[in-house]
Amino acid sequence: MIQSHSRSRRNMLTRSALWSVSLMFAFHLASQTPASIAQDAAAPIEEVKLPWDYDPYKVMIWVAGVDSDTLDSEWKTPLLSYLDRDFKSLWRTEIVQAPAGLAAVAKRNFAGTEYGVLTADDPVMVMKRDHPNAARIRLPSDVTANIKEILVEQSHADSVVKRAIEAGNPELHGMIPKFTPVPGDLFQLQKRWSEKETEVMLLPRGMALSLKPQPKLIELDVSGRMGELFSNYDKIFLVLVEQETMNTKLSVREFDCLMRLPGPVMTQTVVDSTTLPTTVGRMVTDAFAPVIRLDDVGDKVTEGRIRAGGLIMDPASPAAFNKGDWVQPVMRKNERTGEPQMVGIIDWTYLIITEQEEARVKLEMHSGRAGALKGQRNSRTIRAALKIRPVFENTTLRLHAKGNSQQPLVGYDVYEKSISAGTYDFVGQTDWDGRLLIEKTASPLRLLYVKNGGAVLARLPVVPGQSKLEVADLVGDDIRLQAEAYIRGVQNAIIDLVAIRTLFASSIRSNIKKGNFAKALEQLDKLRKEPSYEKLANDMALKQNTITSRNRSEQAKIQNMFAETRTLLVKHINPTIVRELESELTAAGGSTTTAAPIPNASAAPSDAAR
Repeated sequence: MIQSHSRSRRNMLTRSALWSVSLMFAFHLASQTPASIAQDAAAPIEEVKLPWDYDPYKVMIWVAGVDSDTLDSEWKTPLLSYLDRDFKSLWRTEIVQAPAGLAAVAKRNFAGTEYGVLTADDPVMVMKRDHPNAARIRLPSDVTANIKEILVEQSHADSVVKRAIEAGNPELHGMIPKFTPVPGDLFQLQKRWSEKETEVMLLPRGMALSLKPQPKLIELDVSGRMGELFSNYDKIFLVLVEQETMNTKLSVREFDCLMRLPGPVMTQTVVDSTTLPTTVGRMVTDAFAPVIRLDDVGDKVTEGRIRAGGLIMDPASPAAFNKGDWVQPVMRKNERTGEPQMVGIIDWTYLIITEQEEARVKLEMHSGRAGALKGQRNSRTIRAALKIRPVFENTTLRLHAKGNSQQPLVGYDVYEKSISAGTYDFVGQTDWDGRLLIEKTASPLRLLYVKNGGAVLARLPVVPGQSKLEVADLVGDDIRLQAEAYIRGVQNAIIDLVAIRTLFASSIRSNIKKGNFAKALEQLDKLRKEPSYEKLANDMALKQNTITSRNRSEQAKIQNMFAETRTLLVKHINPTIVRELESELTAAGGSTTTAAPIPNASAAPSDAAR
């Protein structure tokens, strides 16, 4: 009891201290005028170490399609004022004009703006993972110490050096003396990757990611590097403003920086240009996905903490989580260099909040695969969850064969299991392209099961509206069904044959008992002509050679079906009953062989006649 009381008192003191910090921070923000807020937004954000529960989100809002003067004079103040209604103590916000290159990409393909696209122009050093010094090289300075030559394209290298000077890194980590220009453009340089002599090359990140085998990437300290921006913020919102004939089209997308994950694209058309900043504020609020850090991950129950949960005063806040809310888990596994080895959504997995106490939550997992979130706990593995945003009207589910997206799974049945009642309802059947439209229901999550024939192939939790398309890469079992149809035919034949053999045996024994040996022998001959074990087993062996699958799991199921059927064949179709009947007939005084037929004299003349 004393230990429990002491721990409780320490927790109270800790919460009290953290609460004081949060109040001081909130009071500081409240004392600022909109002008001072805008001025602070233009200044670099200072790194402040706060507990997760009291650490505000660091947010960058990029605006493309608005000139800098208009952004400063007409947009920043009303947009910040709108966002402060919900996020005054929760966000540390900067609003800036989007870089020209980013604006061009957004106008060309806003839905395609992902981390790889945004950072495609960032310069990186690429080296082969099997290089003798690969383990020693983690930082740019390690490249200088362990590499003899760096292949570059001259104009690209000049641009990178210029950006390094702007960043206060004029020596570019001491790499410049080791630059060796390659004739031609960047594509010619890229081709040198396959050469055994190539150690390290300087390439844009986008080109580096297309190299095979996959290289080891080393980031460089240069100005305007998008990767650095992602490492300095928690959330980045990209806003695109497009002027049309009579109105303005707005597009907004959130990027979770740690997980490098883009959110859904929000679009809206506005007629009154004076409402553009507040409309953008509302769209940014809708696009925002608050974060839970997952600390204790179990097979079914997970515990976590809400980001900035101690700063949330209103349960209806866009940053709040409540009991019954659904979240989507994400994971990032870092290499020693800090670059992610694996990052992204844990597919076909969702969590529901079952308990909440201040910033702490307990969650129950619903997943399509066991141990979806399990794994080694270490400082390089980060697990989190984002609040779901079902912004679309529905979601299309597409099923295709494993490893072959061009082979749709056609005519597969999809059922839904009620989480509360445990009952199953038929949802629909996939079409010619393996697609099925999944509509929204009263419950955000729909627990789907895919069946084909008598087998359940997959368990697929889906939140309709979370995305436009969900693709399941499944092990198709059309070949298994073909084998199952054949095996069922063989098993039915076995059942029929068992019944026929039983009837023959009963009739033969009855005739033996009556002394009607000729009739018994006639029926015994008919029994001998029925399919034997050897014939059925040989037919099955030939058929099994023609029904094969490249998928190991499916092939194992096929082999099991044939093996089980052979066991039935051995048990029920064997020569024992024929031998028993022959013995009984002989013991009763009858013959077990049929006399040879006498030749017809009129049909064939004898030798004497010839």
